[in-house]
Amino acid sequence: MVLFLASDDAGLDPERLQKGLFLLSEQGVIPEDQRYRFEPSLDGPVAPDAFGDLRALSDGDVVAVRAVSGSRWREYTVTPAGRREAGVLAERIGGRAVDRVRAVREYVSGMPLRRLVDAVTREYPESRGVPARTA
Repeated sequence: MVLFLASDDAGLDPERLQKGLFLLSEQGVIPEDQRYRFEPSLDGPVAPDAFGDLRALSDGDVVAVRAVSGSRWREYTVTPAGRREAGVLAERIGGRAVDRVRAVREYVSGMPLRRLVDAVTREYPESRGVPARTA
C-alpha cells in the first residue's frame, strides 16, 4: 500500500486505492500471503481491512490524510517517512514489480472513477455484487 501511494505525488482516494491494490493482487505483483481479501460490492472489489491499515499508517506518520474540498472523500498521500519506507520496499521487490506498481497507479488515476469501476468489474465480473452478510 505504501509503495502504491508513493508511486505518484498526487493524493489518492480510497476507491482508486482499493481498485489499484486489487489489480496488483490479481496481476501477481503483491505476494499471495500479503494480499488483502477483497469482497464484491456494487462498486467493485473492496478490502475492508485496508481501511484499518490506512488508519494505522496514518497514526504511524507514514500516510497523510486530507479532506477533499467540496467532497466527502479523503485523499491519502505518503509522508516523508512513508517515502523512505517505499524506497526500501522498492529495492526489495525490484524494478519490474515497481514498474507494474507505477503502471497500475497511472491506470487508476487516469480515468473517471465510474469508468475505472466499470473497467475493473468488466475484467473481473466476480468483483461486482452485493457482499454476503455473515452472522
